[in-house]
Amino acid sequence: MWCAKWIVILTLFGTMLSHAQIVLKHSFAGSNTASSTAPDRSIAAGPQSLVFVNNADVRIQQKSGALVVSKNLYQFFLPATNVGISDPDVIFDPWSHRFFISAMHRTIDPSCTIGTCVSLLSLAVSKTSNPTKLDTTSWYFYVFDATLNNSTPTTEFIDASKIGVNESVVVLVGHMLSPTDPSVQYTKIRILNKSRLVQGLPVTWTDFFNFMDPGGGTALQISPAIHFTSNGRLYLIGATTGSCRLVVWAIDNPLTSPTLLGRSVAPGKLPRGTNCDGSPDPPQPGGPTTRLFGGTQANPHVVYRNGSLWTAQHIAMNFGGGTVSALRWVQINVAFWPNSIHVVQNSIFGAKGQWLTYPSIMADAANNVGIVYARSSPTQFASLYFTGRLANDAPGALRRGSLLKAGQATLTVTDDTGEARYADYFGSALDPVDSSMWLVGEYIKTSTTWGAWAGDISFQPGTGCAISLSPTSKSFSAAGGTGTIVVSDSSNDCSWAVANSAGWVATSVIIGLGNGSVSYSVAKNSSTTSRTAKITIAGKTFTITQAGT
Repeated sequence: MWCAKWIVILTLFGTMLSHAQIVLKHSFAGSNTASSTAPDRSIAAGPQSLVFVNNADVRIQQKSGALVVSKNLYQFFLPATNVGISDPDVIFDPWSHRFFISAMHRTIDPSCTIGTCVSLLSLAVSKTSNPTKLDTTSWYFYVFDATLNNSTPTTEFIDASKIGVNESVVVLVGHMLSPTDPSVQYTKIRILNKSRLVQGLPVTWTDFFNFMDPGGGTALQISPAIHFTSNGRLYLIGATTGSCRLVVWAIDNPLTSPTLLGRSVAPGKLPRGTNCDGSPDPPQPGGPTTRLFGGTQANPHVVYRNGSLWTAQHIAMNFGGGTVSALRWVQINVAFWPNSIHVVQNSIFGAKGQWLTYPSIMADAANNVGIVYARSSPTQFASLYFTGRLANDAPGALRRGSLLKAGQATLTVTDDTGEARYADYFGSALDPVDSSMWLVGEYIKTSTTWGAWAGDISFQPGTGCAISLSPTSKSFSAAGGTGTIVVSDSSNDCSWAVANSAGWVATSVIIGLGNGSVSYSVAKNSSTTSRTAKITIAGKTFTITQAGT
């Protein structure tokens, strides 16, 4: 599971279905799941149809929502293996125009030895861009031994596997666990030749495993990117436990002589109250005994296009009144890799008293962004929401959150650990026909049933939200004082956050939505030296200068 946490902020007031420039075109139900295991939902969009996967089944549906065909996930992968299955993922490759579905299989045996441990990665590759069946007539099936590190056998087994793709390769990335220790031991990246996969030909692989983080220690919590533009390499993003620092990884020459290089990325300005080392379990109506298991997010979605990487994850955040779960989304410029990488946008989205979890992010060719996520509280059943931004919106801003599907019950079913496990991940996908974004996630339908819901959002051209501050500076004597910053939003629909690194300046809020204001106080300066502080709101700077004593 991913443990990173990541930033400027949007709060979710209201439950509008769409906004003037981000429109929910239509939505429909997916499959319901009654189990003790979280469904783990993902989606991919092709030219004519959608493919949905979860721990229970695989479904092909028309974009109207009409079902084409469905099949039990275990039965679907029987041409590859009959070992128990979980953690499915699906993508539509923009290069080969094929669907790829991955999953992991394992038999947990603490007493297994090298050569007897069973851990597998399976992969299904559609034979066309429009599969209509869920069998060998429409798909090629592969199975790979995940206990092997290249050709060396081990006793470790894989968990939380994820697919990444660029123009030439497919990568499968997962966490490796010991059969006697449930904690993550290291990360494995498996590189596969895509041109052979789409022809159904035998394929060998190259593994990177047990490699070191640039900051020291074993590299963990790594997710591969889906590449929509070409640059000859494949990117991944990793997180660091106990830190807001991110790590960008790149595989160069992935088909011929692959090399792996990691570079740390400074977290940028984060609002006070940000905690990147764990997210609290979300509450739901019914009291503390019915808290959902949130945990850390398994391998968040990563997108590469136009020289930037985009990703999102839930984190811990205190907006005042106690720690909740919020969303962190980030854009990292890697156009000049490896000499220069920097955070372009690094923003937090959430609100006091609300728990937001399991974001999945997508970016289109114009750099418009869509995010699907869950929301719950002591008074709200776990529900499904979406937000987004236009490319020309103010830096770090997201639009007002919109309800996709309301939760209807308190989840009481528990897994083998005794926890009411809500999810591990949701899904998002870009439509290759009209560049709209497909989103899928789950809401609680009954006390023992997860319901799935999918939606298609589009972006209408127009003027982005512009945020301005008035005044933009103020001077104080050594005695200190107070003041107010007026925040004006041209759309009255965008989020903004207050980042302030000076310990002698306190602000009344750390997030806002639309038009608003920020009150602040300046402490007495006991030094003879003057000092300066900067408060950043949606990329705009307010400067405070204070004289010495």
